[in-house]
Amino acid sequence: MQAKGQDSQINGSRQTYLLRCWQEVDGRWRYSVEPVDGRTLPRRGFPSQAALIAYLQTILPQEQHPDSHT
Repeated sequence: MQAKGQDSQINGSRQTYLLRCWQEVDGRWRYSVEPVDGRTLPRRGFPSQAALIAYLQTILPQEQHPDSHT
C-alpha cells in the first residue's frame, strides 16, 4: 500500500478517480479505483467496501473540521 498522501502531492489539491462497483454472480460486491487525471498509477481492486474505504483514507487528504466547541 502507498504512503499516506503520496498521490495527493502529485497533482496539487485535485485528484480524479474512476470508481467501479459491481456485483459478482455469488452476490458479493467488488470495487476498483483507477486514477484518471494523468497519473500513471495502476487500477486497484477491493473485495469489500471496508477495504475500499480504508484505501481511500490513506490516499485522500484528511478533512479539516471546524472545532464544534464554541
